Amino acid sequence: MTQFGGIVSLPLSAVEVPSPFISGISAAATNSTNSTAVLQTQFQTIQTEYWAKMSVGTPSKQFNVLLDTGSFDMWLFGTDCLDRDCRSAQRRYNVSASPTGQRLNKKAPKVTYADGMQYEGDRVSDDIQIGSLKLSAFEFTQVTNFSQPWNPDGAANCDGIVGMGLSAKDVPAAPSFAEALMEKKVIANGVFSYFIQVKEQNGVATFGGYNSSYFQNASIPPSWIPYMQDDNLITGKIAIPLTTTMVGRNVVESFTTHSSQLDGTPEGNAGAAIIDTGTSQSFVSYELVDEIARQLSTNASLQVAKIYYSNNDTSQYTYKVDCSAKHEKSGPTVTLGFAGGLTLTITAQEYISNPQGVPGATFCQLQLRGMKNGYAPGIYLLGNTFLKRYVSIFDYDNQRVGFALARGRNLRYGTVGFNASAITYIPSKSNTTTHPGDKVAIIVSVCGAVLLVVVGAAFWWFRRRKSSTVEPAEVEFYVETNKKEEGNVDTMERRLIHSGTIGSEGDSFKADETLSRHDSTLSRPL
Repeated sequence: MTQFGGIVSLPLSAVEVPSPFISGISAAATNSTNSTAVLQTQFQTIQTEYWAKMSVGTPSKQFNVLLDTGSFDMWLFGTDCLDRDCRSAQRRYNVSASPTGQRLNKKAPKVTYADGMQYEGDRVSDDIQIGSLKLSAFEFTQVTNFSQPWNPDGAANCDGIVGMGLSAKDVPAAPSFAEALMEKKVIANGVFSYFIQVKEQNGVATFGGYNSSYFQNASIPPSWIPYMQDDNLITGKIAIPLTTTMVGRNVVESFTTHSSQLDGTPEGNAGAAIIDTGTSQSFVSYELVDEIARQLSTNASLQVAKIYYSNNDTSQYTYKVDCSAKHEKSGPTVTLGFAGGLTLTITAQEYISNPQGVPGATFCQLQLRGMKNGYAPGIYLLGNTFLKRYVSIFDYDNQRVGFALARGRNLRYGTVGFNASAITYIPSKSNTTTHPGDKVAIIVSVCGAVLLVVVGAAFWWFRRRKSSTVEPAEVEFYVETNKKEEGNVDTMERRLIHSGTIGSEGDSFKADETLSRHDSTLSRPL
């Protein structure tokens, strides 16, 4: 653990976790009438998790935990949990053995993760510490029941999870670890960042700010996307508005709405991407994984085959591929576009799994789980598959997520980009209904709206008489130039291509056409 300038840095250790799969082969190879036949043989591949160390209780004991922006609760395996996963954990927590621990006499509701893992338990509080960050009487769950159906061996992957997301507003919830750090002013700035080293053997998490030395180019600031202010935020999800997916030059999907996390109804004018540091894979659509596999298959030297996550359920699948394809120059790029213009591109270096940890392994897999309609209709869950190419920065104070190309990644194969024609996200429900009791409120609202229009028109007329211009906003656009390759890292300079004001009367600003999706970045407003 290191600390400088109010920023606390915490090392993350990579841990290789076996993951079972069922192999799939083509119907032609089996004379089957089905389009795909399933072999009844399991094999293993590897998921990589990144653990931090946390001290809990008195005297303090260390636990290996995941820092998870995809959830908001903290939990540890309890000594009174008899499930096989609990028994195999390296450390288990016992609130009764800690003088600073306290049972809160309430139960934690059952929680289910995207991969089917479930837990429930007792709510407790105790003193906890990560690095130099200490919280007293922090509330969390001591797990009493646990299951992960995809792990037949019942081996616990870690001792617990620390939710770094936002506490849900639709159910009673204690502050998350991140929220508690801010509320008790343990950190000066509500910022958390996440960096994975290019060889995927370790990483760094920072609290209170970010460290630009982990950027590929420290002189270029992060590019920011605001949180979606909709039902995602109400349920504690840090999500950003997703508009398109591309594989190579092919547009695979365009999103015009997504399902509400509360009631499943269509919401907003874009899809949603939940940013989840606690997930090794990403949960995406059939269309995306199929198109990646199709383009990989054009290389005759690569073997590509579909694999399933369960022998009894073929609704979720991915593809296995030769491990030799895991590098930036191999395979098509995958680009996600977001409302507001930001694009993020990853390469085969990121979306193909790490072969380390499986003796004699000759194949790897796509770190993308194909599901019908994605994680939910119009929703992707973005785990380390996408995050490890970038330093991901969670700015809780300003409710936004920032991205900067990570150190060791070559920008010529994929970086942060900007699409000048992207839409602006509007978080509206498309199926809002009117109830009889709402009529009076609607009449009042309409009258209020008319009054606002009249007042606004009068104010506009007054401002027109007083001044012929409106208050301008200063902006700058930069484009990367003079790229030079030094080993596996490109250096670059930035050339200012536009500087001026937006908002002067009669101004109809248009982004310079030299901006390209892969080679340009949009700076923050001055």
